[in-house]
Order: sequence, then C-alpha cells, then structure tokens
Amino acid sequence: MTKAKVNDVVEFDGIKGKVISVLNNTVIVDTEGFENSFQPEEPKQVLAHDEYKVVNK
Repeated sequence: MTKAKVNDVVEFDGIKGKVISVLNNTVIVDTEGFENSFQPEEPKQVLAHDEYKVVNK
C-alpha cells in the first residue's frame, strides 16, 4: 500500500479526486473538477489509507 501525498490523484470506488490533506490514518480527497461517472453527495471525502489507490503523483 502506497500512502498518498498532498496533490496526488487517487481513485476509490471508481471515483477520482485530489488529496488535499494527509492525516495519520486517513486522507481528505476533493472530487470536484474531476469527470466521474458518479458524483458523491459530498465533494470532499475522508478515506482510510487502504480505501484508495494512487493513480498519479
């Protein structure tokens, strides 16, 4: 498992977003501005490190 850094693009559940904050056990991801087939109700998501994969550094 690769932990994301701020400004990395990550993918979770088929949704892409940009990491805006990295915490000890989680990251905060902003999904606004990405062409996703499904938009979550909240544009910012909190994800555990094992819930995403880094797609672009």
